[in-house]
Amino acid sequence: MSAFDKPSRQASKRKVSDSLTENEHGKKSNLESIGDLADNFAFLAPNELCPHAIGLFFCLTNKQLINLSFSNLYRRSLVHDWISLLARERRNLKRNINSIEKCFILNRLIHECTKNPTEFVQHSANLYAELTMRMTSTIIPFPTAEHLYNEIRAYRYLLYQQRLFYINQNENRHSYTFLSLQQAISKLCSQLIDSYEIDHKQTQIEQWNQLKELLQHSFVIIAEPSTSECVAAVKYEKMNNTYTARLTSRIICLLDANIIHTHFVLSSMGVTLYPLDRQIDNEGERQVALEWKTKQIFDANGYSKLFYYAELQTIKLTKPDGRSNRPLYKSTLCQLQFQLNISMNNSDFQENLTLLSRPFGVCSHAQYFPEYVAKVIIYEIEQRPQNMNHLITPDIMTDSICDYHTRITGIKPKVHTKQFIFQQCQVLYEERKNTTNIKSSDVYENILSKLISQIEFYVDHPVLSIMYHDNLFLGIYNSIVDQLLNGSREQLHILLRFDTLAEHQSTQQASVRYIVHNGELIKAAFHSKAFIDDMCRMICESITEKAKRSRILSTISDRNFYDFSTYFNKELYRLSSVAPPTKETYKPLIPVLWSTMRSTDDEQLTKTEASVISSTSSSTNEDESSRSSTTTSDQTSSFDEASATIHSSTNLNQKINLETNKLIHFLLDKLPEMFLNVETMTTSSNANTKVTSSNTTKDIIEQRKLFLSNLLHNYLQSISHIQASTQMKDKTNDSKSYTFYCSSSTNT
Repeated sequence: MSAFDKPSRQASKRKVSDSLTENEHGKKSNLESIGDLADNFAFLAPNELCPHAIGLFFCLTNKQLINLSFSNLYRRSLVHDWISLLARERRNLKRNINSIEKCFILNRLIHECTKNPTEFVQHSANLYAELTMRMTSTIIPFPTAEHLYNEIRAYRYLLYQQRLFYINQNENRHSYTFLSLQQAISKLCSQLIDSYEIDHKQTQIEQWNQLKELLQHSFVIIAEPSTSECVAAVKYEKMNNTYTARLTSRIICLLDANIIHTHFVLSSMGVTLYPLDRQIDNEGERQVALEWKTKQIFDANGYSKLFYYAELQTIKLTKPDGRSNRPLYKSTLCQLQFQLNISMNNSDFQENLTLLSRPFGVCSHAQYFPEYVAKVIIYEIEQRPQNMNHLITPDIMTDSICDYHTRITGIKPKVHTKQFIFQQCQVLYEERKNTTNIKSSDVYENILSKLISQIEFYVDHPVLSIMYHDNLFLGIYNSIVDQLLNGSREQLHILLRFDTLAEHQSTQQASVRYIVHNGELIKAAFHSKAFIDDMCRMICESITEKAKRSRILSTISDRNFYDFSTYFNKELYRLSSVAPPTKETYKPLIPVLWSTMRSTDDEQLTKTEASVISSTSSSTNEDESSRSSTTTSDQTSSFDEASATIHSSTNLNQKINLETNKLIHFLLDKLPEMFLNVETMTTSSNANTKVTSSNTTKDIIEQRKLFLSNLLHNYLQSISHIQASTQMKDKTNDSKSYTFYCSSSTNT
């Protein structure tokens, strides 16, 4: 399960073309003459994780960053160094959102290889050696058949534990590879068949019982029901009036295919879907039977092995819920039952085999996956002998969550993450441990589903898991850690974490918080639908000088914002919309044309100074009506500081947006002499006619309004070629407001 192969939530795999990894035709046939080691390993043990794959190299083992197996990449690195391989892949990235995230990771890998080339090469060699060891087929002698069967049972248990949890092989007693067990049981089967032809002292019943026991241990479910989106849940969709769920489950026969072909006949594999709780439905839903296929595998020494296997890819949900038209198993844990009949050539021998898968969830939408994975994890922990019939303790639950974290992300949880998870589990455990008939699911299921939802975000965006590995991202935490920030404007203090666990909903996608302290605490969030774009801008900012002075809150010292530059390369400018800092930028053409080519009228107004009203009559007895009729049609003023945005059309219908407050303040500021002259004339006239002081003030205000009205009228006429009218309203307390209506033939 990875970030680049989910059809709905993630990008599909990118096909590599024109790269070193595909252009070396002369060497390809030799390098792949014995098959691909990593691909063969993935077929036999799809959930096993090698210890040296944990960490930075995890992204090179799942074909999501580069569509080639790790063993293929490693062999190429022996001819072309790692930096050349990775840089070539980076140059071949196409311009899309998925390539941006791939570029982040490739940049980080190249930086690591440049910084510690010897360690990088040694680590890759160690990982390849682990793959080689896991694909050996050395025949290991077992003292008795029962010893061999015990090892096979232990291997089965290991396989279904690896579906959900990272199991370190170095810490596990199991030391036999799948191919070693295949060699051993095939040899034992041949010995039993040969002994039947030679030793006639054994009764037929004894011979058949031995053979039946061997066959019971000869079939293994190597891939439990899962999808590319989730390791323990599937979603159904309605197709042609039938509910169908896509999944993958694989059963393999340990016996060599030549032995099967020579001595046995395998029937088709019957498949039945059951709810885990058989009280819901004890009959199940029969599925289409599976036919056997063969698969050729090459071991580490190049020896060919031929296997029989059967693979399930879809299930149909035909039984309806009595209360609705939805499937009966719409929201429950289910398991698959596989049934097989084996007969022996030239004999009456027959044996029926039944295999049961591990539980998995069936639901309607992917947003419910975390809930069902939480149910399955709790179920699997409860099946361990030490936990049966006991309430799961916080330490066991914490260890299991951390093993799931490593299995899914390829990154081991940090100490602070373990401590936080334990604290959350401990609080829940102490609150409810004394409750009668309390079950582990009642205590932990809610918080576990929230944790799984946030862990899944690492899978969606593996660059974030690498940042967590680099101690640049705190991961799962709550907002109390924000109080540890203490920065200033000169030296910012920053942290990145998931959204607070208590506020997170398991059915929603996790979000990433960006918290900065620059003298005060500022909280921001990456946009959920533009996460990669936001991340790209942040990484591009990390190369600035200020980034070196900005500290990152981390579990290790001396982390600063500049450390994100290990994910940066100039290729990001090619792949994203972020402009390089030195790039010459250009504005859109149309606004520039309008602001330059249509400025003639404004320039003419600017060059013409505002004139005061000419006094055409020196008579001091001029009445008020003649003073009021004085116009300012020949007066203009400078409006350089007032802004107007004009949108024109062919029929001269125009929309005018005026910042009227600025315009009026500008007029009042720029026309003092005009108003002074008016006030002087009014005062002189009033003195001659003995008008009261209050009337004088009123006249001045009215005169000012008239001047403003005429000036605005002339200005609007000059810029819009439309009629303009001005309405003025007086308010009490000497406050004034102005409302302007600019009309054309269609708009007002």
